[in-house]
Amino acid sequence: MPFEELVEAELEIEMKPIIYDLLEVKMKTPEAGEGRRIDRLNEYIEANLISLKTEIGALPTERKADWETLNKMFLSVIEEQNIII
Repeated sequence: MPFEELVEAELEIEMKPIIYDLLEVKMKTPEAGEGRRIDRLNEYIEANLISLKTEIGALPTERKADWETLNKMFLSVIEEQNIII
């Protein structure tokens, strides 16, 4: 999913102008360049990290993965491509 579609689909409306302003600055700044700190964006990220950590902590930690199907798919792709492992 392209970044702009993700912003439109998932980001709160009050954060969209901040993100679009940041993208504008990033397009005009060299890769290693630095811009000004955006306090509202940093606050948003920090608040969401706290919330996400809480949600992640509430997830069940014990999972029994069945790798057999995935292993078969992997081996079939390798076999099709004549890759020697």
